[in-house]
Amino acid sequence: MDTRRISHNIVWVQGTYTAMVCVSIAFFVQAFQRFGIDKMTIGLITMACNITSVITQPVWGFLADRSGRQREIVIVACTLGAALYFLMMYSGGALRVIAACAMGIYASFYGMMHLITSWIAKLMVENPDINYGATRSIGSLTYAVTAVVLGFSVTKFSPIIAPYCFFGLNLILCAAVVRLPNPARGFLRGQGASLRDTWGYLRGNLPFVVLVAAYFLNTFCVSTVNTFYSVVMFELGGNEGHVGIGLFCIAMVEVPFMFFYKKLMSRGAFSNAALLCVAMVSYALQCFLTSSGRSVTAVMLAGVLQGLSYGVIMPATVAYMVEFVDKRHLGFAQMTLGAMGQSLGAIIASPLAGALSASWGTQPMMRLMSLFSLAGAALLLLGSTIVRHRGGYPVGGTSTQSGV
Repeated sequence: MDTRRISHNIVWVQGTYTAMVCVSIAFFVQAFQRFGIDKMTIGLITMACNITSVITQPVWGFLADRSGRQREIVIVACTLGAALYFLMMYSGGALRVIAACAMGIYASFYGMMHLITSWIAKLMVENPDINYGATRSIGSLTYAVTAVVLGFSVTKFSPIIAPYCFFGLNLILCAAVVRLPNPARGFLRGQGASLRDTWGYLRGNLPFVVLVAAYFLNTFCVSTVNTFYSVVMFELGGNEGHVGIGLFCIAMVEVPFMFFYKKLMSRGAFSNAALLCVAMVSYALQCFLTSSGRSVTAVMLAGVLQGLSYGVIMPATVAYMVEFVDKRHLGFAQMTLGAMGQSLGAIIASPLAGALSASWGTQPMMRLMSLFSLAGAALLLLGSTIVRHRGGYPVGGTSTQSGV
């Protein structure tokens, strides 16, 4: 299959999946509030969801690396997530059912976020002309459009329309996934390799360990912004429509940064590690300014920094991991980064943010959480410096300098 056709199919997968994230994960806090769930309980539910994600994501990555059946895994997991979404929204507000369904969605659908990324990374190793940033930027665009449409639709109608939107998008996703090729057989590990062997390989990979630790710290800030963005908006007098507009603006500013990331890297002025540090510092500023906003408009303006944060961290992470992770282990590595670096951080951050928000208020809590992203950036900078002084990245990566 030629590069243009593969890239076209990736665009459909990226665009549809991110729209589904908007309709589900990004919408959950608003849905929980509509069910009358308090902020502390929202934090606990989010914590439970991320515990589930920590356990299941590495398993999905291992299965994908060993079987090479990314297509089949994505279709099954996302379809299961759609069924659980319907059950959750028609639960009648039963807290146990809501929590169980949300955890199931994080275990199935949400776990595919990093698996899709690793799938694309493997295709890029086979065909370096694939531009991850450009294809992922379309995902930000569809997320933006979905956010504003869903926000106004829920305000006008009711939250019950969300699972129907999710189901329709899932049909489109499945149609796109079946047209995207699985990685070449050369990516499959030998039958003698075990989960323990793979984990040992990553544990001894210093750049990977540092990246996971930096992501873990950064997640305290990111998780807080994602979870409490709508809470801040509501406290300032906004509604779902305002949240939709805000998410639209946030997603739109990501597009140019992702789209032109490969061109920026081709000039050789910055390393992927340096740009990851910039993204984490930007997250800290975004969280701080969001917490300092005194109006809905001010909070929306703080979202402009999303371009330098999420718009950079996504392509930079993929490019950075390709530098030092053996191509056969990219799936497990990406899923482990998602589990240990993101979900585990969210497990701790969610109840902490919920408790501090209940006692201090949402905005003071967010100011504190912004410091964690600064700590993550400092750790990543220190780690990359140590790696360079030790002679560079370990043998086994697919390149020494990669722009994706």
